[in-house]
Amino acid sequence: MKIEEGSPFARRIAAFLRKDFRPRYGDREAVTDSNAIWEKVSALRSELWLDSGDAEAVSDIWTREFSALTTVTTQVPRCPESG
Repeated sequence: MKIEEGSPFARRIAAFLRKDFRPRYGDREAVTDSNAIWEKVSALRSELWLDSGDAEAVSDIWTREFSALTTVTTQVPRCPESG
């Protein structure tokens, strides 16, 4: 079934999806500490990502300024380095 953009059916779907939607941007409580250095880098309008093969290992350095965490998901028989 193809739904034409702007059709009455498409408008009904859009209205249904927006019903009771109340964005709360900025209302969440911080769940991690902040770091002054990363805060300055973040203020430069840069997205901070942390890349590691071990998500648990980076939990001690994760701060609220980071916006993403990437981890290696492939299984390698022998891992020559970790980081």
